[in-house]
Amino acid sequence: MAELAATCGIEQNPAWHPEGDVFEHTMQALDGAARLYYQDDERKFILICAALCHDLGKTTTTKLIDGVLRSFGHEHESVVFAKTMLPRITGKQAVIQAVLILVECHMMPGQFVKSGAKAAAYKRLALKCKGETSLFDLAQLALADKRGRNKNKGTPLTDFLPDVQEFVIMASKAGVLLAQEEPLLLGKDIADIVAPGAAMGRLLKRAYELQLENGITDKEELKRKIKDLK
Repeated sequence: MAELAATCGIEQNPAWHPEGDVFEHTMQALDGAARLYYQDDERKFILICAALCHDLGKTTTTKLIDGVLRSFGHEHESVVFAKTMLPRITGKQAVIQAVLILVECHMMPGQFVKSGAKAAAYKRLALKCKGETSLFDLAQLALADKRGRNKNKGTPLTDFLPDVQEFVIMASKAGVLLAQEEPLLLGKDIADIVAPGAAMGRLLKRAYELQLENGITDKEELKRKIKDLK
């Protein structure tokens, strides 16, 4: 795989990656992902592919900035490379879509914990998973990623990582660890407010946004709030 071979020799900031270049990190993360527990073989395959692809974009984004190696935006560039590589590994579109989402979002668990993200942010991130994957899968990838940093090359770490655990706890508290939050209101619930069509679609979208942002759990409360938005 040319996309993977290109990661050989791409150096990383040793403060974060004492294991060496991107290829070494990827192989450790791959092994780390393979050692985790999965509910079925397809989920394991998805996470292994995500670990394989998550840092491909460092080949084009890694730069020396003020004496420090940085790879800003590598997660987005990794998606570009993954789109070309994954069809040569599997023909299952559902698997490919799940991997692309995980690759694009693999930095977010650490960012969420560091910034103290609120429940609404976790709910929006779960929505981005589109039913193809989940925040639990994302936590698994984050764990494999962080364990793939063993300065003793050739094997991943086995450390307990509290930031990944914190991400899981917060996603669980928000009720979206395994699936996105379902919308309280459907078309039939607001048919007395707006006729079916584009206007109804826009109002339902706004209702869902309000539901996630404000933690609304009561259908009638949400309906009252959107009446003024019609």
